[in-house]
Amino acid sequence: MRYVHISKLAIAIALSVVFLAALVSAQSSPTVRPEGPDTINISDSQRGNEQNAGVLVQAQAGNVTALSIYHGTLTNSWQGYYGNVTGAIELTNAAGTAFYRWENANPLGEIFAANGTSTDWTSVYCVNTTNSSKGKYPFARHAGDVQGWNITVVEQNFGINLTDADGLNETYNGTWTGSITVAGKTIDSLDGCSVAYPYQGGAESVVWEQLLLSDNDTIIFTGIIEQSQNAFDSSPADFQLLVLENGHTTQADSITNYYFYVELS
Repeated sequence: MRYVHISKLAIAIALSVVFLAALVSAQSSPTVRPEGPDTINISDSQRGNEQNAGVLVQAQAGNVTALSIYHGTLTNSWQGYYGNVTGAIELTNAAGTAFYRWENANPLGEIFAANGTSTDWTSVYCVNTTNSSKGKYPFARHAGDVQGWNITVVEQNFGINLTDADGLNETYNGTWTGSITVAGKTIDSLDGCSVAYPYQGGAESVVWEQLLLSDNDTIIFTGIIEQSQNAFDSSPADFQLLVLENGHTTQADSITNYYFYVELS
């Protein structure tokens, strides 16, 4: 398992992703698998306010006053990404010069954020954060032929205590019933995938589905593309993605490197 920490990321980054896939190559046949996008443009990055001023509450002798108080604390465990995706099928030479291009302004597919520099896409499986059939290894492929990570070790590497409300299994707390194809492999309801639902317009919504994949070495946060939906702030977006990041006290100035991939249809 790879964990890389350098300096602090903002809580939300809006991404504009362009993916250009080769249709024909004179020298080799293309392999169907996730690939790194041609470009990623960061257009906005914001962080919630952590320094709210005190709120005035007046006291008067003889009064007994009931108060209902709410305070939101920024997470030290998660980073959010959201944005738009466009793409094309291309016929190009080795220099990337297009002989012809078939634009696809509204592609479907998946966005992947992996915490390792390389991913074995032929070995990717779906993670179930509540499966305890493997003893101390609760993450396992449905078929039972892969022993996955130890959830305690994963959370500890990101500074998360087992009792934290924003832990891994507290976030991926649903069971997915859909179907996608990743590198030619079908992942569906038989795999028992755990799913997280990033918010839409300030509330949890099944519009945005996020899965957790792994090749048993790299953590792969996976967002399913939904064209022109409302994001958490009601702006138009094609994807939303949550990734783990250790921003706790001893790592407050750190970042975690993630490598983005796309697989479009």
